[in-house]
Amino acid sequence: MENTFEPTVRHNTLLRLMDDQTKSSIKNLVDTVGYYEAIQILSTYCGKGDNESRILADIGCYMLEDYE
Repeated sequence: MENTFEPTVRHNTLLRLMDDQTKSSIKNLVDTVGYYEAIQILSTYCGKGDNESRILADIGCYMLEDYE
């Protein structure tokens, strides 16, 4: 199945504002617990709104695929 994800301006802005530690943390969270569980964790335990949680999970899942 082809990846049809298209980042928005908000995705790119948040990614650009993240430091390397934050990028690594988001990527590890999504890799460890999965996309939907990461959204739940970001919302419940990190105090992020639903929209921001989804954007961060998108970044971890699609935009940081090769990030180490």
